[in-house]
Amino acid sequence: MAKPQIPEMEYDEFNAPIPGQSLTDEPGKNAWERPPRYAKVEEVADLLMEKIFQKENVERIIMMLEAGVPVEGVAKTIIFSGFSEGQFTPDIGVLVGRLVFEAILTIGMISEVKNLKITLKPQDTEKNNFEFEMGQLKFAKEIADRPKEGDKKEVAKEENKGLMAKPMEESK
Repeated sequence: MAKPQIPEMEYDEFNAPIPGQSLTDEPGKNAWERPPRYAKVEEVADLLMEKIFQKENVERIIMMLEAGVPVEGVAKTIIFSGFSEGQFTPDIGVLVGRLVFEAILTIGMISEVKNLKITLKPQDTEKNNFEFEMGQLKFAKEIADRPKEGDKKEVAKEENKGLMAKPMEESK
């Protein structure tokens, strides 16, 4: 059975904006030209995590990851769409970028996506980004090593091991 051919749009080099046209358009016409809906990083982080972890969005993310879309690509798409809709500014998008990346990576790891791609970069440039990849593997290992439900007793013992923590009394 032959795959259906998707018609490609013809490129018309004359169907483009005139240089400087954006300077003559009405100000405030686009969403990114108005003040953002959310101005605090915490608000944006909460909003994005709430939306990402909704059941239907988790299913969509898993479908994209299984189709071979890298985690970085999904994260950048989510951040760019929030900016283009006027939800937040680009600098807030950069600040929450790692959080969104880690949330999508977590979804991929928990759902056990086979051949999970992490970055958009081609294979030959991965040698140059060895530290980045090692950091991502370390994060994935930390998620896998997190204590399960039955391990709460061990977590309680480890909570007071900070540098400035009060010394715990040892049981004899």
